[in-house]
Amino acid sequence: MTTAEIREDKLHMILEKAENGDSKAIKVLKEINRILKQA
Repeated sequence: MTTAEIREDKLHMILEKAENGDSKAIKVLKEINRILKQA
């Protein structure tokens, strides 16, 4: 997956889950961050 389009409401949901300690959501955010750093 090199190109990702994420709807804003979906991103907010992921952020909320990560703030609540959801390890899957945290993993997703780390992956998004890694991809953004490469761009």
